[in-house]
This record gives sequence, structure tokens and C-alpha cells, in this order.
Amino acid sequence: MTGTIRSFIAVPLPDPAIAAIRLQQSRLKQSISGIRWTRPDNLHLTLRFLGDQPEDSLEKLTETMLSVGDSSYCFQLAFSGIDAFPSWHRGRVLWLGLTQPELVSQLHQKLSDGLLQLGIPEEPRPFRPHLTLGRCRQPMALPQLPAEARSQPVAEFRVDRLVLYQSHLTRQGARHTELCSARLRT
Repeated sequence: MTGTIRSFIAVPLPDPAIAAIRLQQSRLKQSISGIRWTRPDNLHLTLRFLGDQPEDSLEKLTETMLSVGDSSYCFQLAFSGIDAFPSWHRGRVLWLGLTQPELVSQLHQKLSDGLLQLGIPEEPRPFRPHLTLGRCRQPMALPQLPAEARSQPVAEFRVDRLVLYQSHLTRQGARHTELCSARLRT
């Protein structure tokens, strides 16, 4: 009998994008309090949270990722637009949007189709591509940011690979370990 691995598939971010996002977080800290900010080593663009998966399924997950990588081309993407889930009036998650969310949605759908063939069901909620900047400790009314701050481009980067991460929950927060990756076509 094998154990399970809490896992997810995401697009990793290059160091310059992480640095730009950290700068944005620093600016936001000046006007917003009560948020647990996402650590630099946890900044990524999640495509699919898989939850607990059997260890012996890793090979099939890797094959699915490689197949999606072989059928998908690299593309440029930019983070732009700050928003909150579920709303600014009752914020729980502060996040960055994307300039071309449809490209990420297409990648997500290819991945979901492949995972469905492995018996991993679709997620119940619709996919909304975003990057989590931070989480509120409790739902709260977030201060309204100036329009230019909410729509300002933050970072641009090239999406060129997918990564399967293991997520370890600790008292200090989640720690992510890269298990395997799949390159997208150039």
C-alpha cells in the first residue's frame, strides 16, 4: 500500500517576475493591513489543485503533463489588475489578474481533460486564473485602491513549463517541493 501526496500543478515564475510581485506586495502593505502575504517561494500560477493523490499515480500525472506540454506552445503573459475574492467589501483573498487569461484557461482545460482520463474529476468551481498576493485572516472590507494602482501592469514573463508540486502543510504555512516538470513547445 502506498501513501498519498498532497499536490498541485502550476506554472512557475521566473525570479524577475517574483521580484516585481514582491515590490507590489510591499506597496500594498502600506495601505492594507490584516493580510498574510504569500511568500516568494510560494508564488506560482496554479492550474490545478489535485489534493491527496496516491504516490503510485505520479508517473501517470507526469505523462499527462508531458502530453499537455507537447501539445501546447510557450506564450508571454503579464500580471495586471489587483482584485479580491469574493469582493472588496468582504475580501478574503487579494490577487493579481492576467492580461490574457484565456491562454491560461486553455492550458488548464487541456490539463483537466488529461486528468479526467486518469479518474481525477473536474473542479466544482469555474477556473479563474489569478495569482494570490495574500489572504485575509478573516473576511474584511479592503480599502479601495486608486484605479491606476488596481490596473497597473506588474510583471511580464514567458510561460514555458508546467510543474507538479508537492505541498507540505506546516505551522509556518505550506512548503512546496517540485516533483517533476514538463516543457511547453517553442
